[in-house]
Amino acid sequence: MFTMLLSNANILFLDCQSTGASPAQGELLEIGWQNGDQLTTYIHAVDEVPRRITRITGITTKMARADGVPLEQIHEELRAAVESADVLVIHYAQFEKAWIRDVIEDLEPRWICTHKLAQRLLPTLPRKGIRAVSGFLGEPIDEAKRSSDHVEATIGIWNRFTEMLKARGIRTLDEVEEFVSAPAPKSKERVFPLPREVRLAVPETPGVYRFLAADRRILYVGKATDLKSRVNSYYRGKKKAEKTLELLSQVYHVDTIETQTALEAVLLESAQIKEHEPPYNVQQRSHDRQPAYLDAATGEPHDVYQDAFWGPFASRSQVDSIHVVRAALEGNPSLLQESEFLNGEIGRGVAMFDQRFESPRRLEEFVRVGQTIHFALQDHASDDQALPDLMSPFDMEELADEEVAVVRYLAWSVASFYRATTRGQWLQRLAVASIEWEAHTTGENHRIDLEEPQPTTVLEFDRLSALLIELQRVVRDGRKLTLTSQGERYDTETLAVAFRSF
Repeated sequence: MFTMLLSNANILFLDCQSTGASPAQGELLEIGWQNGDQLTTYIHAVDEVPRRITRITGITTKMARADGVPLEQIHEELRAAVESADVLVIHYAQFEKAWIRDVIEDLEPRWICTHKLAQRLLPTLPRKGIRAVSGFLGEPIDEAKRSSDHVEATIGIWNRFTEMLKARGIRTLDEVEEFVSAPAPKSKERVFPLPREVRLAVPETPGVYRFLAADRRILYVGKATDLKSRVNSYYRGKKKAEKTLELLSQVYHVDTIETQTALEAVLLESAQIKEHEPPYNVQQRSHDRQPAYLDAATGEPHDVYQDAFWGPFASRSQVDSIHVVRAALEGNPSLLQESEFLNGEIGRGVAMFDQRFESPRRLEEFVRVGQTIHFALQDHASDDQALPDLMSPFDMEELADEEVAVVRYLAWSVASFYRATTRGQWLQRLAVASIEWEAHTTGENHRIDLEEPQPTTVLEFDRLSALLIELQRVVRDGRKLTLTSQGERYDTETLAVAFRSF
């Protein structure tokens, strides 16, 4: 059978998505296959799709319940498709085999794994996953992991790989099997598509850089005080995050847009992300994270700003944490006990914290207590050194280790609430501010006038947050800075004191 020429083989391309790493840890969620021009995809009618899987695939519980089909139907049609094929071609077939082997094992299918081919044909490519390989070969894949997209990518990879195999004299299916069974070459060298001379020619100025695919599709947008240093930092050192290596495996071009200052680069980066929605700017486009506001009068969180609301907070979890603390101080520590590191008797730690800080209950009181704790922690090298002084005249040596952990948790939570609240106040001011500052490189004065909506999206929140971080850098450098907002004027010295609060 494997003497068949590659060009004559009846190939079934296949991909699976699941709710877990293996059948022991989850369920089949989606499967797709293609034979010739006919693409077939099915969502399995699972009862629940975990949120983390929805983030990855875009498949929701509602979709699975409305559009899903029984596993028996999927298996029946899959068997018919496999029976009519000469070979199954899958990227990282080891994963798919776990989900379908038992269903089709009696058919004795032949398998070719394009991941194993990539290890042999592209040994110096930093990553061999389907997104990295497909992008390297000039066909970037959409962010969501859907079987239809991965089947299409696998077909593209196979077509390119067969050309490489033919160049090596490998023309039949059994020759491919023999090639894959041989040990893959070992290579510690990483070869990136972006030419070294291109990244070394990037200007040493503030601005925005854009990493581009082979077809010049924008993969990632970033900002920098020094574009050349920042772009080249991606290619220095051996330890890189998996996502970074996956991205760099696809980057063929880099575009830069120079700005006069780093502050202007912050604003331009945000505008570029909003316009182009690059697939690797995941954090700035997260659909899971929603900025929140707090009605201090009622304690209720809200997604949209209204006058006198506190915030914005990065997410509702920052608001919820103070309610957990308040509930514990009011005699309901059950939510505290859900924390992985807080088990057993925690009552004495809660009681000591409550007495030391005079039973805070109102949100304004938590802010006051949080301020005290925040600056006490700042003035000590570690929490372990700060807590005994902070809790004086109460003696923490009377507490068991678990009770000390409770005091530490409460102190950290209240201080974090203070920092988030104070930071939110400055983000509100910044949204409608006029800013004048001294540029780092030239010493020239610059000015921008902002008239932003109070943020309701991750992108808007992160835009102001990044701008605030850049203002903190200006103050740290000792450069002149003036911020005018809501009728108040803040100079460098005033801002230096304020920025110590978060």
